[in-house]
Amino acid sequence: MSTSGFVSPHEIRTRFSAAMSEMYRQEVPQYGTLVDLVADMNARTLGCDGLRPQEARPASERRIDLERHGAIRLGTAAELAVVRRIFAVMGMLPVGYYDLSVAGVPVHATAFRPVGEEALEKSPFRVFTSLLRLELIEDEQLPERAAVTET
Repeated sequence: MSTSGFVSPHEIRTRFSAAMSEMYRQEVPQYGTLVDLVADMNARTLGCDGLRPQEARPASERRIDLERHGAIRLGTAAELAVVRRIFAVMGMLPVGYYDLSVAGVPVHATAFRPVGEEALEKSPFRVFTSLLRLELIEDEQLPERAAVTET
């Protein structure tokens, strides 16, 4: 928490990614096994003995065990607007643009992530976000079935 009493975007992002990771570990136990295995292999490869305090490790080593990414799929531009505002609170901006329609997939995507060395050092968590583009679906009946009616 900062001296102003507000939680920093970095801390919100870190807490969010930890909560998402824990939720996924509960839903998919093998994910936890995989994360533990990767952490063990990283420690072996880097020769970490666990005796050096986190602050004494180079930035590249400090970040290696942090959660890296998540993914969400959205159905409407309105959902994307809401998600953009939520991620902004966490200090995450849209970076990159992926037009999958050129491959025949009616989806556009971006990655929301922190930018800047300090933000990345504190929490490199990013969320790949894809948006279904109903207007790009050629089957005339499918967009009607897939459309979300807002109330």
